[in-house]
Amino acid sequence: MHVTSRQLIAWGMILGALLIVGGALFYFWPVERGVSLPSESERLAARVAKEQAVAALIASKDITRCEEVKGVSSDGINYYAVCRNNILYQTISENPDFSQCDAVDGTLFTKTECEERVLSARISLGKEGVELCDTAPAPSRETCRLSYWQTQALKTGTTAPCGNLSGTDTTYCREKVLLRLLRDNPKTESCTQFDPSDQAACSQVKQAVTSKKITECQKITRPDFRQVCIDIFLLKKI
Repeated sequence: MHVTSRQLIAWGMILGALLIVGGALFYFWPVERGVSLPSESERLAARVAKEQAVAALIASKDITRCEEVKGVSSDGINYYAVCRNNILYQTISENPDFSQCDAVDGTLFTKTECEERVLSARISLGKEGVELCDTAPAPSRETCRLSYWQTQALKTGTTAPCGNLSGTDTTYCREKVLLRLLRDNPKTESCTQFDPSDQAACSQVKQAVTSKKITECQKITRPDFRQVCIDIFLLKKI
């Protein structure tokens, strides 16, 4: 049988239509057959249930129980890693030992961040001197010294301990300590302690405190001083 070009075109159009219809039938068939997909609320409920289960495991502080959620994930979240790393992070505060950082897999925080957490926890206990930093892993030593002298400055209520640091660390320590002192004692802390370039922002904080209006904090252009101002109101330091 001789097939003309017009017939080939016509058959092609019919075949294309059949494929489209077939695809539509295939797409809609499960619904027509009564097979329903989980609703958004059902998916949310399932996710909440998973997160509550993981939260219970974390609260147990038993890292071996994280095996119960191994291989479980949702929206790219690996619940096994979340479980392990959260328990590690909690236990570091209770038993700040560098060896615990060997178990960190880097999913939620790095080994270096873990080591810095250990140092911070040990420094806050106040039982060790700055020599502790010499025993810290090399990448964390400078951060350790900064944290140590900043903690000492906050304990004494003066910036003098920051003088044990050098370069930009001294400036950073001094600024952070003065901001904390301003936050904790907004009525008595003097703005003259700040560098001249910071005194105007400090005065704005004090003006907001005097007005007793947290909305005044939004007028402060310096983000660090604006946050201190808001914290004063939230912490009821006025």
